[in-house]
Amino acid sequence: MVDIEWREYSRVGPATPEQIARVEVRVGHKFPEDFKQALLKHQGMAPRPSRLQLDPGWPKKGFGVLRNCVEGHTDNIAEFLDIWREDGYPTYLVPISTAKGQPHFALDYRAAEEDPAIVYVLPEYLPDPHWDDPGDSEWDFLVPAASSFTELLEKMEE
Repeated sequence: MVDIEWREYSRVGPATPEQIARVEVRVGHKFPEDFKQALLKHQGMAPRPSRLQLDPGWPKKGFGVLRNCVEGHTDNIAEFLDIWREDGYPTYLVPISTAKGQPHFALDYRAAEEDPAIVYVLPEYLPDPHWDDPGDSEWDFLVPAASSFTELLEKMEE
C-alpha cells in the first residue's frame, strides 16, 4: 500500500459527522465508510502521491483536492453537485475531488447504493439531459477508476 501524505489546501479542517450527514441528505446517498473516514481526517486536503494510471494509453490523471462538507464553501460536495445537476449531471454520481473544476473523480452509485465504485468523470462528454434516448453515449463520460475509495488511494503514484 502506498503511504499517502495529505497536504493542506482549503484550510477547512476535518469534517464532523454532522456535516457529513447533512451532505448525505442533500446528495441523496450514504457515503461508504472509507470515504467518510477520509472526510473526518482530510477534507479539503490534497493527497501525495496524487496521480493514477486509469488506462494504459492515457497519461496519469491527478486526483486534485478532496471535496468538503463545509456549508457555503466553494468545494462543498453538495453545493457543487446542485449546480452540476442543473446541467444534467447524473443523480447516481457524487463528486469527491476537484482539480481546477475540470475532470474529476466521483462515487458511482449505479451498481450498488451501499458500495459505490469510483469513476473518473469527463464532464465535456456528459449526455444532453434533454435527449429522449442518449444511447451508448450515456457512458462515454465515465472511466472506471477503483472499486472503493481505499483502492483508489492504493493506486496513487507520482
